[in-house]
Amino acid sequence: MQRYYFDIHDGDHLSWDNEGMECSTPAKMRDEAIGILPSIACDMPHDEDIQDFWVEVRDDKGRHVFRASLKLTSKWLT
Repeated sequence: MQRYYFDIHDGDHLSWDNEGMECSTPAKMRDEAIGILPSIACDMPHDEDIQDFWVEVRDDKGRHVFRASLKLTSKWLT
């Protein structure tokens, strides 16, 4: 199985993944990366109207192989 590292950018800070995760296929790695994004968005303070979050995935040789991003937009209607 291939080991992948999921580096997370929360809009202000980059957190490097030093442990990684074994994934049986590239599709499984993609699903894991996309699945991380909603929890990042929920855990962050919502001080801004537009926030960008992304996960960049490295393989075991340090090459960036995948990126998933999420843009959270909020606006008061009153």
